Amino acid sequence: MAWRLRASVVRGEIDNRIKGKITGEIWLVGRDEPVVLKLEGNGYRDVAGCLFTFENPVPQVADEHIDLFPEQVGAIGDYTASRKVRAFDIPTDEALAMIRRGEKPPEHMANCLYLEWFSERNGRVVIESHDYETKIVDTAWSLDEEGEDEQLQKNAESMVGFMQRLGEAIEGVEEPLCDPEDDKPMDEFAWERFMKNIDKQALDFAALEKEEIAPVGFDLENLEDPEPHPATEGIDWVRNGQGRPVHPLSLRATDTVEAFGRECSDAGLLKEGGGNDDLREMLFNGYLVGVNIGGVLDSLGCDGVVDAGFIVANLKRALPCFDDMIQSLEKVRKKELIAPERLQRFSDDMFAIRAEIVQLMERFRNEFR
Repeated sequence: MAWRLRASVVRGEIDNRIKGKITGEIWLVGRDEPVVLKLEGNGYRDVAGCLFTFENPVPQVADEHIDLFPEQVGAIGDYTASRKVRAFDIPTDEALAMIRRGEKPPEHMANCLYLEWFSERNGRVVIESHDYETKIVDTAWSLDEEGEDEQLQKNAESMVGFMQRLGEAIEGVEEPLCDPEDDKPMDEFAWERFMKNIDKQALDFAALEKEEIAPVGFDLENLEDPEPHPATEGIDWVRNGQGRPVHPLSLRATDTVEAFGRECSDAGLLKEGGGNDDLREMLFNGYLVGVNIGGVLDSLGCDGVVDAGFIVANLKRALPCFDDMIQSLEKVRKKELIAPERLQRFSDDMFAIRAEIVQLMERFRNEFR
């Protein structure tokens, strides 16, 4: 899920006067210092090139996560102050009460601030409200309609590029020295080296198969799934549609991709020769995200011993699949194969899954320490 803020925002200042860069500060209720933005990309046409400010006339403590990392480094998503929304003419509580009674509350169309970004520490963050007082303080450059279309594509590419660099940064962390003779458990880096060797052996084995050298077999038909621990049900495991114990996140990832894939298939978008290779590639890589999660987490409910380094190293493998999926998704978006709101919902769901992958990595890193 995204980090969503509205009522707890006090005020903000967003500066896009340098092309391709967005900086700013956002003050939140209960925090002495502002959250600092250092983002790549530009805003929509109405705010591109501008120093823009906004203020909440009635900031208040709300059920919102305000514990954002102090410095938000990443890529801008959708950023506009003129998104059209329906706004109630009466207090929200009264409007909801009318809706529950089957009545239609009075409303009007209003401009809404929509500020979205993707950060290294918190993933997707969204500030959205039509109640803020907004102002353009200064303008250094502007976009025409054609330029905005190009900029929206660049924003998408900027976000994908940021996610790729994040993955590369994770992969490029300096590995600590490891003594193969000691009895210390392997950390995530040692496990990564081990799995790279396994990958190489798998490639070598595939080459041998082509030469018709038969491998030693295992009797898989008589293997039974071990029973999971009842105390961790709903935390480390749930049962899927076939009754097998799986990790909740791997089930969520699989269900998200499969549900979207069924919709695409029902719409005739996955027919061979239909020219929708980008869509098939997107679904394939989305499926691999779930496979990588399940490959390491589905056994948590049954294992008595958890190797934190092994789990982190394997969860890392889901991130490149996610990056590949997002690249394909942006190509699908550009082709307008799918309703924008449905594609965005799929993207939001997958970003929420990625955020949970990162949280799990941090959890098990802490356990290793």
